[in-house]
Amino acid sequence: HRGRALPGRVTEVVLQQGVSIRGHVVHAAGGKPIADASIIVWDDDLEHEVASVSTDEEGRYLIRAVRPHQPMQLIVRTIRYAPHVQRELFHVSLKDYTISVGDGGRLIGAVTTPEEKPLAGVEVRLLWNREPVAEHRAATSTTARALARLAATRTAVTRTTKDGMYEFLGVPLNQFVRPVAIMKPRFVGGAAQGRGHVFRDLDETRRLDIVVGTPCALRIRIEDDRRTPIGHAEVHLRAGRS
Repeated sequence: HRGRALPGRVTEVVLQQGVSIRGHVVHAAGGKPIADASIIVWDDDLEHEVASVSTDEEGRYLIRAVRPHQPMQLIVRTIRYAPHVQRELFHVSLKDYTISVGDGGRLIGAVTTPEEKPLAGVEVRLLWNREPVAEHRAATSTTARALARLAATRTAVTRTTKDGMYEFLGVPLNQFVRPVAIMKPRFVGGAAQGRGHVFRDLDETRRLDIVVGTPCALRIRIEDDRRTPIGHAEVHLRAGRS
């Protein structure tokens, strides 16, 4: 609110302050606190980031200066869990606002070589339907930027354990999901996909293994017709099927 001072008169200016949201991020099944979860608050059109915080070891978080009476989109991301998106409208400061994540299916699997050797430390991404679900389509602006922001949340990331196993929790229901292993050093093609699946039940557990090619090095010598080496040549390598 803006005010203009007049001679001999006191003008009172009231500034609207943001509200603070304090609470926990917990697992939907059992209420176990989740540490190191990232909470990003966006405006309702998913065009401007309002705040970004992380939970502590006990799953606690504090978000300051949130505008009251305006719809906000909360996106919670943490390793092994599918991203959680919810729309909220805050009117006053809250001291114990709990966000539950992981309400969905459970996907496990192994990442191995063709010789069935487990691969540890491999990044595995879970991809699913990138078209925003109906409730989010109705709740947010339909601008291209908003839909792109929401679609970008449709990815979860984890890494394989020492025995080559991976796990995802809170896998969304009624959407086609597929795990993808990202190899380093990269082999031709850069990634390997597992089979896809559609979860129908919150209590469903599914195993989808991923078999990847063994990383290898390829050395190429470029020469002209006189067998003279050619330096600074640009080489493109494409993957194909025989």
